[in-house]
Amino acid sequence: MRNRQQKGRSSNPSYGTRAVRGHPIDDMAEQRVIKTVVEMRNDGISFSKIAKFLTGAGVSTKTRRKKWHPEVVRQIYLNNTV
Repeated sequence: MRNRQQKGRSSNPSYGTRAVRGHPIDDMAEQRVIKTVVEMRNDGISFSKIAKFLTGAGVSTKTRRKKWHPEVVRQIYLNNTV
C-alpha cells in the first residue's frame, strides 16, 4: 500500500510555499500574507474582515482568484499558529 502524504499534494503545495523541482520552498509574498493574517487575527479581527481586507487590497489567492473566503483565511491561520 502507498504511504499517505501529510498535507496537500506535491502538485498543490500549501499556502506559503511553492514547488521548485519537486521540493517545497518558501514563497516570500505568501509568507507576508500569512504574517498579516496571523497579526490581524491576534488583534481580534474576524476571519470575514480579514478576507475582505485581502480582497480589497488586491491580494490574489493561491489559485490566483481575486476573492478571499473566510474559511481559507481560517485554515491559513490554523496551519500557521502553535
